[in-house]
Amino acid sequence: MSAPRTGTNIPIIRAATPEDAPSLSTLVAQLGYPAPAEAIPSRLTNMGRSEDNTVQVAEEDGQIVGVMTARVMWVIHLDAPLAWLTALVVLDSARGRGIGSMLLDSAEEWAKHMGAQKISLSSAMHRTDTHTYYDNRGYERSGLRFTKKLGAG
Repeated sequence: MSAPRTGTNIPIIRAATPEDAPSLSTLVAQLGYPAPAEAIPSRLTNMGRSEDNTVQVAEEDGQIVGVMTARVMWVIHLDAPLAWLTALVVLDSARGRGIGSMLLDSAEEWAKHMGAQKISLSSAMHRTDTHTYYDNRGYERSGLRFTKKLGAG
């Protein structure tokens, strides 16, 4: 059963702007990646330098309730670009209302528009509910993610 919609409007999906930084900071922290609000505008600028990146937000009644980031890239093993969903998160209080699905639909449509043959993502091992969600959306489990920190920062 979905949580009741608290807002009066259907959420809109739009490009993120520097003014969204405080909300984006809160959302990204929910994923376990603290990102100070003051750092986000320059990150958006850096991401915006290439058409191969997108940062989209879900806005409901003037409040940012979700964010999706994705990129496309060429890889040696595909004949078309690969899209990578780098982040998808919905505000805890706004979950269960289809906002994540709206953002994922937007990511998939953007990826198709960019000529991607596939879309991939990684998800933290402990997010089992999220894994089930992606299973139900037609995503296939295909491996593990490994991360190594390179230098300071």
